[in-house]
Amino acid sequence: MVGVARPGTSSAQGPWWAEATARWATVFEMPVANPVAWYRVGDGHFALRSDDAALRERVLQLYGECAVASPAPGDAHPYVRCDVRVTSSFVLVTFQDPEPLDPIAFALTVFPERGYSEHDLSASGWRLFGAGPQFAFAEPHVLADRRTPWQGFIGNLAVNRLLRLQRDVVFFHAAAVRVCGSGVLLMGQKGTGKTTLSLALAALGHAFLGDELIGVRLPSLELVPVRRSATIKPGPAAAAVVEALARVPSVDEQFPDGSVRRRVPASRLFPAADRPPPHHLAAIVFLEPFTSTPHLERLVPARSDVRRLTPLACSLWGMAGERRVMGLASLIARVPCYLVRPGPPEETAALIAQTVEE
Repeated sequence: MVGVARPGTSSAQGPWWAEATARWATVFEMPVANPVAWYRVGDGHFALRSDDAALRERVLQLYGECAVASPAPGDAHPYVRCDVRVTSSFVLVTFQDPEPLDPIAFALTVFPERGYSEHDLSASGWRLFGAGPQFAFAEPHVLADRRTPWQGFIGNLAVNRLLRLQRDVVFFHAAAVRVCGSGVLLMGQKGTGKTTLSLALAALGHAFLGDELIGVRLPSLELVPVRRSATIKPGPAAAAVVEALARVPSVDEQFPDGSVRRRVPASRLFPAADRPPPHHLAAIVFLEPFTSTPHLERLVPARSDVRRLTPLACSLWGMAGERRVMGLASLIARVPCYLVRPGPPEETAALIAQTVEE
């Protein structure tokens, strides 16, 4: 019987990082065979050049609708580049980032729910990190244990590094649609129906802007869409969405919480939707637990309602606590806010659209 090595261990040669930290400089001299793929994420560009096919395919699956040509020379938008070199036992990831950072402090801030931690230093200049550990950091480089599922962490780390550079934009875990030319932001805890309602609104003819990651440019109150592929849980859905899902191919994906969701590019569900430009933010809808009959009421926000917002930690990176609160408080003070208890998807979507149109 062949045993499976646990993360962070290896054969008699020692732990995986012993070889990786000894050989990384030689591997760094190796060319990356694959070309660079560019993605426009918010107001910035993410460039991926990877010899790992699984990482290339995963980023394309998530951000395919954000794919763009390379920026023009002199483009002033921020960018982060990620080069990935693969050996038989480890992976070397190198970031080109205009603002290097403490990668472990950043990762612990961005991924607090994953149970990661820093481990005892194993080699001068390298810091061990993760569950196992799975990674070794020496900015701007990351070494990953190839036997572990490292791609998701590296891809998310790269995108979060880019988002944090966009100082005027706060990114939220939220959904958004365009109703009558204006942006509507849908926020709520997991399971409150952000995806269900954004797709139901799209089925009514309103533009789907995203169901996972949305930015708000605070000075001008513009929505900055990020059209990731949509993830759809089993459960109630608008009839038109059910019909669209039956016509298009999709992928079932198991999430860390154990749920299984269908992942499908939004353009396949709604082919008429082109790459969305920024839109003025006309309303913020806070979703509460489901009910049999949808209910909507205007919210007169107090300072305590800042807790209803769902900013990504990367957007607040390096920002003093009081400044964070003030920036978020100004958002709900300047934009009409509503509380919605969702009912049947079509009825709830129609109620939201009618309110915004009025």
